[in-house]
Amino acid sequence: MNSTKPIQSATPWGLYGAIATLWVWLLIGAMHNGAQLSDNLEHFIWSHSFQWGYWKHPPLPTWLVYGLNHAFGPNARWTYVLAGLCFTVTLVATYRIAQHLFDRHAASVVAMIISLHLGFTRGAQLYNHNTVMLSTIALTVWAALWAVQRGRLGWWVLVGLLAGLSMLAKYQSAFPLLGIVLAIALSPDRRRLVAGVLIAVAVALCVMTPHFVWLMNAPATPLQYAMGYVGDDPAQASRWMRMVEFVLRQLHYYLPLIVFMALAVVYQLSRQRLPTFRPVKPFDPTQKAWMIGLLALPLSVMVVMALVFGVQIQSPWGLQALQFLPVFIAPWVMKKVQSVQPVSRAGMVGHSTRCLDVLGGSKSGVGRTQP
Repeated sequence: MNSTKPIQSATPWGLYGAIATLWVWLLIGAMHNGAQLSDNLEHFIWSHSFQWGYWKHPPLPTWLVYGLNHAFGPNARWTYVLAGLCFTVTLVATYRIAQHLFDRHAASVVAMIISLHLGFTRGAQLYNHNTVMLSTIALTVWAALWAVQRGRLGWWVLVGLLAGLSMLAKYQSAFPLLGIVLAIALSPDRRRLVAGVLIAVAVALCVMTPHFVWLMNAPATPLQYAMGYVGDDPAQASRWMRMVEFVLRQLHYYLPLIVFMALAVVYQLSRQRLPTFRPVKPFDPTQKAWMIGLLALPLSVMVVMALVFGVQIQSPWGLQALQFLPVFIAPWVMKKVQSVQPVSRAGMVGHSTRCLDVLGGSKSGVGRTQP
């Protein structure tokens, strides 16, 4: 009889461990940085004035720094606090999304996967528009799942509010927001959800209206800045090279997870077992719909932007495009994790995390100045 048991504690220890890992990495970075990271410093400088937009980015990330500066006094280290809070919100919301779509066992594995992502470890100290966008999008998806289930007006208003704030964090949010609409459109009970979606869209437009007005009158806008990444090189080979670089960078972010899974296979072999590849239960229609909306659509947009329009896609853009990958690979990863004794599992997480020193290099894996 197999003595191993699946992760089944009602207490979300996996989530707590992932949050603790995130804050440890953040504190290490904050204590050892010789100077502020450029993105952190950028928002701190802009936060000295409240505006409906800033020449390079939408305003929400700077507003958050502005709020802390004026509530507790100016301090450049507020950006570290906000980075930690945003990543924590992303972790918790993604955990709840996985719990909603699958179960708490899969959610615990999702927390582990995220804690093995370089963006949430070496990049935990980085505060920029990507950091805020990840948190607002995760909250929007979580709220949308509740809105679909409950169908109450309040939930749809909340979805619209969060969607508007996501757009005020970064315009790339439009892609996962369209993914939410697509997932709802593919769901079995889509007809009863039309009114709620329209309410959410109306609320989001209201939230964004002051920023739209600012865009029409500002001499320099984030749209002009973003257009600088639209390439003028028609050579298809160059576009493919940028696409390959983009893919390799995303694999680099997940290298600790790859190491962890390799250690799981080695563990099984050390116990004279062949690695087990148990079939994963097929996704139901709702799970498939959300996978298409949250994962397939944003990734497809990245491919089309790079190969068709020649956009110089940047590696940090993949953080959102693959934001919900852990949710949909968790059932497969869970099959491997459940075959490993808890003590050995914890040890492998430790070894994989230690590999961050080698795989992550001396710099954050997220990037500092890209939009």
